[in-house]
Amino acid sequence: MEAAETPLQALIFDATVQDMLDINSAEVPKGLVKELQGEGLAVYVADLHAPVRELGRRAGLLDLIGEKMGSQRLTMRCVSSKA
Repeated sequence: MEAAETPLQALIFDATVQDMLDINSAEVPKGLVKELQGEGLAVYVADLHAPVRELGRRAGLLDLIGEKMGSQRLTMRCVSSKA
């Protein structure tokens, strides 16, 4: 990220094919989200399925991300409007 000519401002996780998440496996993305946010990046999630959303909420992952989720198209529009 440091070598990028135009610094990254946001990262979008495409969760279209993610249909499972358990409490233990939520720790990996939580650590990554904390690291990315610590470097100043906004983190978004696109197309998060309801069961994964619920487990992510219980695991505290969605507390880190907040309400930055929606369809891919909506998420891209949101990110583009903030650039």
